[in-house]
Amino acid sequence: MDFNQHLPTLVILIIINSAILCSSLQCTPKQDILMVNNSSDCFRECEFPAKPRLCEFEFTVTWWYTLAAACTDCPDVRQDCSAYRCYSVDGSRRPILTVNEMSPGPSIQICHGDTIRVKVNNELQDGGSLTIHWHGIHQFNTVWADGVPMITQCPIPSSTSFVYEFVADPPGTHWWHSHVGVQRGDGLYGALIVREPRQKEFNSKEYDFDLPQHYMLFNDWLSIPSITIFMVSTANGVPSEHSLSLLINGRSHNYDIDIDVPVSVFEVEQGFRYRMRIVNTAFGECNMRLVIESHPITIIATDGFEVKPIRVVDALNFTPGERLDFVLEASAIPSSYCIYIISSNYDLCPASGSAVLQYKNTPAVKLNCSVEPPSHIVFTTEGFDAATSNGDVTLKDTHALQSVDPALHKVDLRYYVVIDYQLKFYTSTNPEVNQTYSSVFLMNKVQFEFPHTPFVSLQQDDDVSACEMTPWNIAMHIDAQYCKPLNVSTDFDIACKCPIVAKAKLGQVIEFIVINQISVASHPMHLHGQSFRVLAQDRSTEHVSPTDLIDQDKTEGLPRLPLVSAVVKDTVNVPEFGYVIIRWKAENPGYWFFHCHVEYHAALGMAMVVQVGDEDEIPDPPKAFPSCSSWSPDL
Repeated sequence: MDFNQHLPTLVILIIINSAILCSSLQCTPKQDILMVNNSSDCFRECEFPAKPRLCEFEFTVTWWYTLAAACTDCPDVRQDCSAYRCYSVDGSRRPILTVNEMSPGPSIQICHGDTIRVKVNNELQDGGSLTIHWHGIHQFNTVWADGVPMITQCPIPSSTSFVYEFVADPPGTHWWHSHVGVQRGDGLYGALIVREPRQKEFNSKEYDFDLPQHYMLFNDWLSIPSITIFMVSTANGVPSEHSLSLLINGRSHNYDIDIDVPVSVFEVEQGFRYRMRIVNTAFGECNMRLVIESHPITIIATDGFEVKPIRVVDALNFTPGERLDFVLEASAIPSSYCIYIISSNYDLCPASGSAVLQYKNTPAVKLNCSVEPPSHIVFTTEGFDAATSNGDVTLKDTHALQSVDPALHKVDLRYYVVIDYQLKFYTSTNPEVNQTYSSVFLMNKVQFEFPHTPFVSLQQDDDVSACEMTPWNIAMHIDAQYCKPLNVSTDFDIACKCPIVAKAKLGQVIEFIVINQISVASHPMHLHGQSFRVLAQDRSTEHVSPTDLIDQDKTEGLPRLPLVSAVVKDTVNVPEFGYVIIRWKAENPGYWFFHCHVEYHAALGMAMVVQVGDEDEIPDPPKAFPSCSSWSPDL
């Protein structure tokens, strides 16, 4: 069928930054980096053989407000909700982060091997800084473009710009988002889809259309700014009244708010099969379940990597940072159908949301999507043992389609990583409350702290690697000069905070055994710069100490899947009181962040850096790369 007949009309709006610099009574235009936005040329059916292009974009980041004056009579007048600079979201009223006056921001849709060049203009009115991480992109030879503040770059200061440039690799469903603070929870994210020629896909015959509008970004949306709930969690404060809903592409119904705003609509035509791409962009502890009324689905990829088709399931569960591709067959009676999104861990994320699946050339029907239909077969990435019925499917039952590098059969370096938390107690003056507390998150008893200058900017005589992880056990080489003790009350050894680094030589095969000592929450762990095979994802039926688990692995070996079937991912959920085993070959030199993708868990210390290669093997950033560090007139 004709690829172009299903493409939407592309409207490209280029905004030139016309700020001026003034000195005394003389004013001169601020110097600009000229960008040509040729995204309309780069969005195409990918050629075979490949013909890579340079694809340039410009992102301007600002704050705005939902349901503000631009919305005029929204939601009473439906079309007003689509007006310029109207963000109806879920009916709540609060500040929102926008990119090019959109939230979520613009989708980048290009072909494998294209060079992506994005100029990011920081025009945040609060003077805040930002970075953009390209989640799923390996950044081979461009570690400086990975977008992690104080690891791969300085944060982009207010009123300045930064140009990211990198090759679109690997192919698949990815996304971009801010990596500063909790900005992702306020709307600073978007889709990044890297297609490849149909001739190179394993599952190309499974679907008829892969349309640019058929992606779904799931997000947890608070009716108060994200920093508020983050600080409540950090300081154990008392939150103001608020609601929580789950958005699909920035829209949803909030059943706690009596405002009927529009939801996202996805159009299909009866008789065709559609590739759908979904991303869990949640900043909180929101594992999500997707159910599409009267439409079973077939899973064909996870985190950008194709798998043997899993057919068919009624629902799917996945965790923050993960992506899934599935095929939807439009075989129902043409009408309107509910797309349900529900938290699969409701105690931690009491929320839901919805969208609409609309058949082409049929009248829209007013739907009540507040009650989820029963699901008989569920696909879940939450754990190998997360199946709740005989028909359920987990990553254990999912088979990779990528060939196995023979080197992966022999492990050169094994790290045991224990994730945990500790509590800081305060005495309360309230006679009804004995104690209050706040928490920090730890990896091998150390809370991660960002260095004073980005790793990529270090000189030969600099040293910020104060806490170097030791292979084969859970010990740390801790330099007391850099490691700051934590003022905590705990049953464990006294912890400290500093940058945590695990080092690997180029070409070594690394295995991480990540052990979750927290009973109340799972942790979706994301590794930048590479992908890995998931060999185990289990939980203990009773509490087992990390030492016992490590001893068991060293003596008899924890169970591992065969490499040939183990799926390839870059984000994996570590179940409550459970563990995962991941393995990969260290072929991409750089400083790569490994962290929990629940935003405040990482911000409170559940993170580390994986250094691949020696310092002289890691690519230098471009000339005149921005630098930053602590400063004093005494230096």
